[in-house]
Amino acid sequence: MYFQYSKIISEKIEIDFSEKNDDSILDIIYGITSNFLLGAAISIESILKYNNNAYRFHLFTDKISKTSIEHLKETAQKNKVHIIIYIINNDNLSFLPCTERWPYATYYRIIGFDILSENYTKALYLDADIMCKGNISDLNSLDLSDKILAAVPDTKKLQERAREINIIKDGLYFNSGMMLANLILWKNENITQKTLEHLKLNIDNSLFPDQDTLNVIMNNKVYYLNKAYNFFYGVDTELKNKDIQLYKNVLTDNIKLIHYVGVSKPWHIWGNYPSSKYFLDIYKSSIWNNIPLEAPNTIKQMKKKSSHERLQKKYLSSFISHLKYIHLKIKNKF
Repeated sequence: MYFQYSKIISEKIEIDFSEKNDDSILDIIYGITSNFLLGAAISIESILKYNNNAYRFHLFTDKISKTSIEHLKETAQKNKVHIIIYIINNDNLSFLPCTERWPYATYYRIIGFDILSENYTKALYLDADIMCKGNISDLNSLDLSDKILAAVPDTKKLQERAREINIIKDGLYFNSGMMLANLILWKNENITQKTLEHLKLNIDNSLFPDQDTLNVIMNNKVYYLNKAYNFFYGVDTELKNKDIQLYKNVLTDNIKLIHYVGVSKPWHIWGNYPSSKYFLDIYKSSIWNNIPLEAPNTIKQMKKKSSHERLQKKYLSSFISHLKYIHLKIKNKF
C-alpha cells in the first residue's frame, strides 16, 4: 500500500448488516466531497433496487454529517449490506498538487483502490453522479485476466483529443467515472505510485488530470466495456433538446449505468426533468427525501439554473437567477 493508512484515514465507520462475507460480494467505491454525498447515497440505493447480489460499499470523504451516517445505517440495515465510511485527512495529502478545479477529492478514487488492494481482489469505482437502472452482477464475474481495469471508452471528441496530445498510443481513451479494478495487479504493478508521480508533474497541463493520467498508465491494460455500463447523459442536454421527452430515445432498457455528466445534476433544484427520474424516483421514495435538493453553489451552476428555469417557463425565477449570476461574476473579479 502506497498511502500510510493511519495518516490518511482519520476515522473509519463500519455499518455492517450483511449476511455474506465471501467472494460473491462486489466491493464498490465512491470518492466524494460533501456536496456529492446525496448523489452517492441515491446511487447506492439504485444499485440495491435493481440487484439482489451482495455488495459492500466504501465511501471515501473528508466529512459527513451525523444525519447522513444515520441514513446510511438505515440503508444498510434495510438491505442487509455492509457500508464502510472512511474520513480522509486532507492535511496529510499536502504533498499532492491541489487546485480549485482539482481538489484533494480528485485523489479519493486512487486512495480507495490503494487501500482496498490490501484485502480485496476486485473493486468497482463509481462517480457519485452515476445511477443504476439495470442488473450489473456480471461485473463481479468478469475475468480481467491480465488487464488492470475494465472501463468504457469516452466520447469520440475526447478520443481524438487523446490521440492529438499523445495520451494514448494504442487502444482507446476511457472515462474514469466507472472503473472495475483488478486489485491484485493494481498492487503488484504499483499503479498508485505511478499515477501520483505522473499527476504531480502534469496536473497543470491536463484538461482532466486524473483521467488523463490513468489512461497514460493503463495503456494496453484495459478491458473495454459496452457503453451500457457508463452511458453519458447530461441534465444540461435538455437545454439543447428543448423537447424533454427525447431522453427516451437514448436511455433505453439496455442501459445499466447512467452517468449524469455536466454542470447540472439530478439533485439540483433546477434538474427536475423526466430524464432525471432514475435519481428522483428513488430519492423521493427513500429515507433521503428529507435532505433538500441542492441550490447552486458556483457561478456556473447559477448560470445553468437561470437557463433551465427559462426552459421550464419559470421566467421570474430565471430573471432573478440571472441577476445573481451577474452579481457573482462581478464579485469574483474583485
